[in-house]
Amino acid sequence: SVYMTYNSTMKNLYNIETYRFTLPRDMFYTDNTGFCVPSNSCLPDGLFTMSVCEKLRTGPVEIDLPVVASNPHFLYADQAVQASVIGLQPDDTSHLSYVDIEPMTGLIMNGSRRIQFNMKVLNDSAIKPAAHLTEMVYPMLWVSEHAEIDSTNAKIFHKKVIVPLRTLTTVKYVLLGIGILMIFAMFIVLAYDRCRVR
Repeated sequence: SVYMTYNSTMKNLYNIETYRFTLPRDMFYTDNTGFCVPSNSCLPDGLFTMSVCEKLRTGPVEIDLPVVASNPHFLYADQAVQASVIGLQPDDTSHLSYVDIEPMTGLIMNGSRRIQFNMKVLNDSAIKPAAHLTEMVYPMLWVSEHAEIDSTNAKIFHKKVIVPLRTLTTVKYVLLGIGILMIFAMFIVLAYDRCRVR
């Protein structure tokens, strides 16, 4: 389970105001011990072990796969993790998951889900080919899924939500103005009547 926090207010391509929510920097930090199962197997900040979720089954034997998830390019991961792989260029714009929500209706207007799958490489002297390996988390691939409202649905949204709301706001202020003018006119009529009676 993951959660997102408010990041900014923005307008999309169709001039619809949205609130952007993103994964917080500390999502996969070791302080979030719920992500360390068992608790003594915590990885450096920015990494999430999936070994309890992904298992290799060969007959009655079940082996935990050393699969580790992270943000792409180890975005927000511990500096040592980022430095262990040459060529990574973590960037909020390209590698952070987000969702843009229209605040009045709660509809999602735009979103990207990005995750990187890594392999935890272990130095195991019992396995000759692995005896010389440096222990590290090796990036295998990263996935990005993106969806956003299209122009047809944006036009429908404008017609059925934004235009009526703007019209209602305009009518509200026009009626308020008329009410203030009527009260002002009433005071003028009362003042005129008082002056006429004297």
